[in-house]
Amino acid sequence: MQEKQIEKMLNKLRILMGDLTKVERDVILKRFALLDGKKYSLEEIGKTHGVTKERIRQIFVAAMKKMNDLYDDLTSS
Repeated sequence: MQEKQIEKMLNKLRILMGDLTKVERDVILKRFALLDGKKYSLEEIGKTHGVTKERIRQIFVAAMKKMNDLYDDLTSS
C-alpha cells in the first residue's frame, strides 16, 4: 500500500475514533493490534481496566456502533 493511502486511512480512523472515550479508544486499538502490533484478548484488556471480558466486549460493541454511525453520517452527506 502506498504511503499516501496509509496516511489517508489513518486520518479517517482518527476522525472516526474522535468521539470515543479513552476506554473505548483503548479497546479498539488493542483489539485491532493498532497500539503496539499485538492483538489483545478481551480478558487481557479487561485486566488492564479492572473489568470482566464481557464488559470489554460490551464496550467494544458500543465503540464500533459509534464509529459506524459516524461513518454513515459522514458518507451520507
